[in-house]
Amino acid sequence: MNSSSECGLCYNRYDDTVRIPKNLSCGHVKCLECLNRTKLTQRQMNRPLKCPECAVLILVEPVDLTTNYTILQEASGVANQFHCDRCNKVADWECEKNGHSLRGLWAHRALQTESSRKAVDAWSAVLEKVVPKVLQMKDIAEEQLQETLVSQSKANQLTQRLSAFINGRAGPGADQEGAMRDAGECSLRLPPLQRGAKFMELDKGSVRFEVQDGGEIWAANLDMGSGSTVKPEVLSVAQFLMFLLCKEGYMQKQEPRCDLMSLLQQGQNHLSRAVKDLKLTGDKAPKPKGPSPAVNVQGQQGQQGQGQQGPRGRQPAQPAPAWTITDDGVLDLSPSGVGGAPLGPQDKAAILKSTKLVTHLIAHKCNEDPDFYTNVIVKHAPYIEKLELRQVHQSHLHMLGSMRMLTDLKLLNYVGKVSVGMSAQPGCVLRSLFVKLPTNVQFDLWEAYASSLSNIVMRIEVSSLGIHTRVRAMVAKTPNLRTLVLSRYNSAEHTPEECAKQLGLISSLIHNGIKVSCSICAANTPL
Repeated sequence: MNSSSECGLCYNRYDDTVRIPKNLSCGHVKCLECLNRTKLTQRQMNRPLKCPECAVLILVEPVDLTTNYTILQEASGVANQFHCDRCNKVADWECEKNGHSLRGLWAHRALQTESSRKAVDAWSAVLEKVVPKVLQMKDIAEEQLQETLVSQSKANQLTQRLSAFINGRAGPGADQEGAMRDAGECSLRLPPLQRGAKFMELDKGSVRFEVQDGGEIWAANLDMGSGSTVKPEVLSVAQFLMFLLCKEGYMQKQEPRCDLMSLLQQGQNHLSRAVKDLKLTGDKAPKPKGPSPAVNVQGQQGQQGQGQQGPRGRQPAQPAPAWTITDDGVLDLSPSGVGGAPLGPQDKAAILKSTKLVTHLIAHKCNEDPDFYTNVIVKHAPYIEKLELRQVHQSHLHMLGSMRMLTDLKLLNYVGKVSVGMSAQPGCVLRSLFVKLPTNVQFDLWEAYASSLSNIVMRIEVSSLGIHTRVRAMVAKTPNLRTLVLSRYNSAEHTPEECAKQLGLISSLIHNGIKVSCSICAANTPL
């Protein structure tokens, strides 16, 4: 059968009733019945409709897509064809003449793909359960890694100070033998931190994860199958999963069961007590014989820094950024949205790798890392409905034309030279524009979205006639405009007389159906 006369999803011939061929924006053609079924499935999973073949976003309803009449005409003139089970090919007249077993071609193709579809459904169900757990364990692993690095730094400081005692720089009366004993005991806890963990690839497709501490080995193994070939990408994924399993306590040992985290925690507790005042205390610490070492505790604290100490003598940790993408698609990267902590490289990488869709983006201080915010906007541009940017960079304004779902836009302050260079946006849905940028940029944005705007807040600092006549020209291009709010850059320069002059002049140039107000005088602004 001609492949252009049948749908690539259901293998049924196109017709003019149910299986109408529809053109997608990506160039593929699918029948209306399959598109409606795909839309229903995606809606149940809270996902937008995409092309089943290349995953390009479909912005209109399937029934509103254009019909491919060329394919429809070809399909109406194509006779049914069959598959010959005996010859394993499309049946011809000889197969029919010899009485071979024939089957409808579309039914044969559906039978061929049935097992694959079942396997995909089964794996999808498994992944939906496993992926959240793996991501959660990954976050825990990153937190524990930071704690491990802090502990290693503390251990190095302790080793340096104990070395000073050993080399005779501790002062009169120092118990060098006790210091050496303390250093020896601490060194037993350092291998997990200094040596780390080792990944080893064994024979016959087996992956081994190994941690050594004090002469004992904790290990876990993963058998990839006898005689299998472990590809590098498979090995790296397996190693990462093995690390997570070991970290969560799935460790194997000859004698009693022990996990890596309790092992590291014991080492951290032991070292923290020693770092606090260079003396090991507690029930498990050895009691040195003779006089205590003459340790200058006050001097040690002075080197660590002043101020209130955290638990076990550690400085309070700086709060980590608390960014999140809510279920409603809100990503707030303002100082209040991330808990006052700056975004680090790992946080920025995690934001760009997140699979959640962002429909409402709030970002302040965009000038500090314009490339990062540009990448965030590029990734979510087709889905962003509300956008608030401060300290705007030129590259951010260039992305506005790709946001076809944008309804609310707020741009405050800018860095360097900025310009829009946008033409009119037909089919735009922007309703509210809140902008405090150079005058020409404000009017360019207004003109680009004039066909749909209903609320505008803009900054007008001068009373020149040219500004106000341009406002009149723009109002004429904005049929849905209902409110126009004038803002000031410096509220201290605002006076009732100047405000009345501004409002009176603009009101005289536009029709009475538009409410004109001042953002400083008005008790509440429309936005």
